[in-house]
Amino acid sequence: MCRMFGELTRLFGSPLRIKLLKFFSLQPESKVTVTQIPRLIGANKEQVRAELRALARSGLLLSKAAREGTWYQWNESHRLASAIAVFLDSAAVPKEDEIATQFKKIPSAIAVIAAGTLVRETRSSIDLLVLSRQPNEERVPQAVKKLEVSSAMPIRFAVMTQREFDDRRESYDRLLRDVLDFKYKVVYGKILGL
Repeated sequence: MCRMFGELTRLFGSPLRIKLLKFFSLQPESKVTVTQIPRLIGANKEQVRAELRALARSGLLLSKAAREGTWYQWNESHRLASAIAVFLDSAAVPKEDEIATQFKKIPSAIAVIAAGTLVRETRSSIDLLVLSRQPNEERVPQAVKKLEVSSAMPIRFAVMTQREFDDRRESYDRLLRDVLDFKYKVVYGKILGL
Protein backbone atom coordinates (compact mmCIF):
# COMPACT_ATOMS: atom_id res chain seq x y z
CA MET A 1 0.00 0.00 0.00
CA CYS A 2 1.17 3.51 -0.80
CA ARG A 3 2.68 5.35 2.18
CA MET A 4 0.15 8.20 1.83
CA PHE A 5 -2.84 5.83 2.08
CA GLY A 6 -1.33 4.19 5.13
CA GLU A 7 -0.94 7.59 6.77
CA LEU A 8 -4.55 8.55 5.95
CA THR A 9 -5.77 5.21 7.30
CA ARG A 10 -3.99 5.89 10.60
CA LEU A 11 -5.29 9.48 10.77
CA PHE A 12 -8.90 8.47 10.12
CA GLY A 13 -8.61 5.19 12.04
CA SER A 14 -11.54 5.72 14.42
CA PRO A 15 -14.64 7.91 14.77
CA LEU A 16 -13.11 9.51 17.88
CA ARG A 17 -9.92 10.36 16.01
CA ILE A 18 -11.98 12.02 13.26
CA LYS A 19 -13.88 14.02 15.89
CA LEU A 20 -10.59 15.17 17.40
CA LEU A 21 -9.24 16.16 14.00
CA LYS A 22 -12.39 18.17 13.39
CA PHE A 23 -12.23 19.76 16.85
CA PHE A 24 -8.63 20.95 16.41
CA SER A 25 -8.87 21.93 12.73
CA LEU A 26 -11.72 24.33 13.52
CA GLN A 27 -9.69 26.13 16.16
CA PRO A 28 -6.06 25.84 15.07
CA GLU A 29 -4.80 28.49 17.46
CA SER A 30 -6.29 26.84 20.59
CA LYS A 31 -4.12 24.94 23.02
CA VAL A 32 -6.22 22.35 24.83
CA THR A 33 -5.42 19.80 27.54
CA VAL A 34 -6.75 16.25 27.76
CA THR A 35 -8.99 17.18 30.70
CA GLN A 36 -10.85 19.82 28.66
CA ILE A 37 -11.71 17.70 25.62
CA PRO A 38 -13.87 14.75 26.80
CA ARG A 39 -16.78 16.92 27.96
CA LEU A 40 -16.62 18.97 24.76
CA ILE A 41 -16.89 16.00 22.43
CA GLY A 42 -18.61 13.46 24.67
CA ALA A 43 -15.85 10.88 24.97
CA ASN A 44 -13.97 8.87 27.58
CA LYS A 45 -10.85 10.62 28.94
CA GLU A 46 -8.53 7.63 28.50
CA GLN A 47 -9.68 7.05 24.91
CA VAL A 48 -9.16 10.74 24.16
CA ARG A 49 -5.67 10.63 25.70
CA ALA A 50 -4.70 7.62 23.54
CA GLU A 51 -6.03 9.21 20.34
CA LEU A 52 -4.33 12.54 21.08
CA ARG A 53 -1.01 10.78 21.58
CA ALA A 54 -1.44 8.97 18.25
CA LEU A 55 -2.27 12.21 16.45
CA ALA A 56 0.74 13.92 18.07
CA ARG A 57 2.98 11.04 16.92
CA SER A 58 1.64 11.51 13.38
CA GLY A 59 2.68 15.17 13.57
CA LEU A 60 -0.80 16.55 12.87
CA LEU A 61 -1.07 17.80 16.46
CA LEU A 62 1.63 19.60 18.39
CA SER A 63 1.99 18.70 22.06
CA LYS A 64 3.86 20.12 25.00
CA ALA A 65 4.00 19.11 28.65
CA ALA A 66 2.91 21.86 31.02
CA ARG A 67 2.14 22.20 34.72
CA GLU A 68 -1.61 21.73 34.14
CA GLY A 69 -1.02 18.74 31.85
CA THR A 70 -0.01 18.17 28.28
CA TRP A 71 -1.64 20.57 25.84
CA TYR A 72 -2.35 19.84 22.20
CA GLN A 73 -2.70 22.15 19.22
CA TRP A 74 -3.36 21.78 15.49
CA ASN A 75 -0.10 21.70 13.52
CA GLU A 76 -0.86 24.01 10.60
CA SER A 77 2.54 23.30 9.06
CA HIS A 78 1.82 19.56 8.64
CA ARG A 79 1.63 18.74 4.94
CA LEU A 80 -1.93 17.36 5.22
CA ALA A 81 -3.30 19.91 7.73
CA SER A 82 -4.98 22.29 5.30
CA ALA A 83 -6.44 19.51 3.12
CA ILE A 84 -7.86 17.68 6.15
CA ALA A 85 -9.26 20.91 7.57
CA VAL A 86 -11.05 21.73 4.31
CA PHE A 87 -12.40 18.19 4.00
CA LEU A 88 -13.68 18.02 7.58
CA ASP A 89 -15.14 21.52 7.36
CA SER A 90 -17.31 20.52 4.43
CA ALA A 91 -18.07 16.94 5.47
CA ALA A 92 -18.65 17.17 9.21
CA VAL A 93 -20.93 20.17 9.79
CA PRO A 94 -24.39 19.38 11.22
CA LYS A 95 -27.08 19.45 8.55
CA GLU A 96 -30.13 21.70 8.85
CA ASP A 97 -32.44 18.81 9.72
CA GLU A 98 -30.05 17.60 12.45
CA ILE A 99 -30.14 21.07 14.03
CA ALA A 100 -33.92 21.36 13.66
CA THR A 101 -34.47 17.93 15.22
CA GLN A 102 -32.76 19.04 18.44
CA PHE A 103 -35.06 22.05 18.81
CA LYS A 104 -38.34 20.44 17.72
CA LYS A 105 -38.25 18.62 21.06
CA ILE A 106 -38.35 21.92 22.97
CA PRO A 107 -41.92 23.28 23.20
CA SER A 108 -40.77 26.83 24.00
CA ALA A 109 -38.51 27.04 20.91
CA ILE A 110 -40.00 29.34 18.26
CA ALA A 111 -37.22 29.46 15.69
CA VAL A 112 -33.53 28.72 15.20
CA ILE A 113 -31.11 30.58 12.94
CA ALA A 114 -27.87 28.87 11.92
CA ALA A 115 -24.99 31.28 11.33
CA GLY A 116 -21.22 31.38 11.74
CA THR A 117 -19.40 28.08 11.30
CA LEU A 118 -22.68 26.22 10.76
CA VAL A 119 -23.15 28.02 7.43
CA ARG A 120 -19.44 28.59 6.72
CA GLU A 121 -19.56 32.27 7.60
CA THR A 122 -16.45 33.49 9.41
CA ARG A 123 -17.70 36.99 10.22
CA SER A 124 -20.59 36.05 12.54
CA SER A 125 -20.03 36.23 16.30
CA ILE A 126 -22.42 33.32 17.02
CA ASP A 127 -23.33 30.05 15.33
CA LEU A 128 -26.91 29.62 16.55
CA LEU A 129 -29.58 32.14 17.48
CA VAL A 130 -32.55 30.58 19.26
CA LEU A 131 -35.86 32.40 19.68
CA SER A 132 -37.75 30.98 22.62
CA ARG A 133 -40.84 31.78 24.65
CA GLN A 134 -38.71 31.00 27.72
CA PRO A 135 -35.16 32.29 27.18
CA ASN A 136 -33.91 30.54 30.35
CA GLU A 137 -35.18 27.16 29.16
CA GLU A 138 -32.56 24.64 30.30
CA ARG A 139 -33.21 22.33 27.34
CA VAL A 140 -31.75 24.85 24.88
CA PRO A 141 -28.15 24.57 26.17
CA GLN A 142 -28.65 20.80 26.35
CA ALA A 143 -29.68 20.72 22.67
CA VAL A 144 -26.64 22.82 21.74
CA LYS A 145 -24.41 20.47 23.75
CA LYS A 146 -25.78 17.47 21.81
CA LEU A 147 -24.92 19.24 18.56
CA GLU A 148 -21.44 20.00 19.84
CA VAL A 149 -20.83 16.40 20.85
CA SER A 150 -22.17 14.96 17.59
CA SER A 151 -20.16 17.35 15.42
CA ALA A 152 -17.05 17.93 17.58
CA MET A 153 -17.58 21.65 17.07
CA PRO A 154 -17.78 24.30 19.75
CA ILE A 155 -21.04 26.16 19.03
CA ARG A 156 -21.51 29.76 20.15
CA PHE A 157 -25.17 30.55 20.71
CA ALA A 158 -27.61 33.13 22.02
CA VAL A 159 -31.21 32.79 23.20
CA MET A 160 -33.83 35.53 23.19
CA THR A 161 -37.57 36.07 23.03
CA GLN A 162 -39.33 37.21 19.85
CA ARG A 163 -39.90 40.62 21.47
CA GLU A 164 -36.23 40.98 22.39
CA PHE A 165 -35.30 39.95 18.84
CA ASP A 166 -37.63 42.61 17.39
CA ASP A 167 -36.36 45.32 19.77
CA ARG A 168 -32.72 44.48 19.05
CA ARG A 169 -33.34 44.38 15.33
CA GLU A 170 -35.02 47.78 15.41
CA SER A 171 -32.11 49.29 17.35
CA TYR A 172 -29.50 47.76 15.00
CA ASP A 173 -28.06 45.65 17.79
CA ARG A 174 -24.50 44.47 17.09
CA LEU A 175 -25.20 40.79 17.85
CA LEU A 176 -28.11 40.64 15.41
CA ARG A 177 -26.17 42.55 12.77
CA ASP A 178 -23.38 39.98 13.13
CA VAL A 179 -25.94 37.33 12.19
CA LEU A 180 -28.35 39.03 9.80
CA ASP A 181 -25.85 41.10 7.81
CA PHE A 182 -23.99 37.97 6.76
CA LYS A 183 -24.88 34.50 5.59
CA TYR A 184 -27.47 32.74 7.79
CA LYS A 185 -30.27 30.18 7.48
CA VAL A 186 -33.51 29.77 9.42
CA VAL A 187 -33.37 26.02 10.13
CA TYR A 188 -36.37 25.70 12.39
CA GLY A 189 -39.60 27.67 12.73
CA LYS A 190 -40.41 31.02 11.22
CA ILE A 191 -39.39 34.54 12.10
CA LEU A 192 -41.64 37.40 11.13
CA GLY A 193 -39.94 39.86 8.82
CA LEU A 194 -37.15 37.54 7.68
